[in-house]
Amino acid sequence: MKKNSLIIFLMGPTNVGKTLLAIELCKKIPFDIISVDSAMIYKNMNIGTSKPSKKKLKKIPHYLINIIKPTEYYSVSKFIKDVKKRINKTIKKKKIPLLVGGSMLYYKLLLENNDLLPNKNFKIRNYINYLSYNIGCDKLYKYLCYIDPVHSKLIHPNDKKRIIRLIEIFLISNKNMTYYKSIKYKKLPYKIYQFALIPCLKELLYNSIIIRFKKMLELGLEKEAYKIFKNPNFNKNLPSSKCIGYNQLYSYFMKKITYEEMIFKSIYATRKLIKKQFFYLKNWKYKINYIYNLNIEKNIKIIKKKIKKYI
Repeated sequence: MKKNSLIIFLMGPTNVGKTLLAIELCKKIPFDIISVDSAMIYKNMNIGTSKPSKKKLKKIPHYLINIIKPTEYYSVSKFIKDVKKRINKTIKKKKIPLLVGGSMLYYKLLLENNDLLPNKNFKIRNYINYLSYNIGCDKLYKYLCYIDPVHSKLIHPNDKKRIIRLIEIFLISNKNMTYYKSIKYKKLPYKIYQFALIPCLKELLYNSIIIRFKKMLELGLEKEAYKIFKNPNFNKNLPSSKCIGYNQLYSYFMKKITYEEMIFKSIYATRKLIKKQFFYLKNWKYKINYIYNLNIEKNIKIIKKKIKKYI
């Protein structure tokens, strides 16, 4: 690994045009696209994750896409390890890693070089889940406050998912999140340029996700999700089942909600995700170069100008 090799981040909210810009960039600059998307990792979840077509992927490969089955588990720490391996392979090929996606937590932990958190242990997790149903989330939160009085103050008492994960980390490693946060990680040995592709008007982006989701349904999202739902190894607690669109369709298949409610909840969840992505960008402590999603050629010129001494 060459010290101070260049890496590019192309971040931004869902449906803003990151993938399209990345593909066009690859035609002009020797980039390798590395996906930073927590949903695109799953095989056979293509329509609902807006993956590029097989034809496009064959022409311009995207790494860390289609790497596990929807019935398998994948942790953030595993992603950090995998993406670092892929970065090094790209650099050895004398190409530039272009990390593209909207999973902001992945970028954050990568910048912190934080891959020490233990992988998920599903026997322990299932046991904590069992306890949550029997004794309630409030008692789990009290236990979290006992084992981690500092970090627990940052967690909402009703945030069951995070409470379970934090207790799981402690039971696996006998160390709490406050300990992991206190570790001084080594900085990544790269020159990193961070770009965020953003819309000129947020409302246009919010309106576009309605059209986007209805188009997904027209393309066969319901059929795609039902095939996964009918897999004998499927269960609602799998991380893949939390992906937007699929999660709501699974509730529809289980007759918990109507078809119209499924559409509404999917669009609402996407809006909520976009707001969260904007929140991350607004509070990002690293330098970001903001570019607007108006003109691809103009954006290519901006990026080329920033990194010209490396290409």
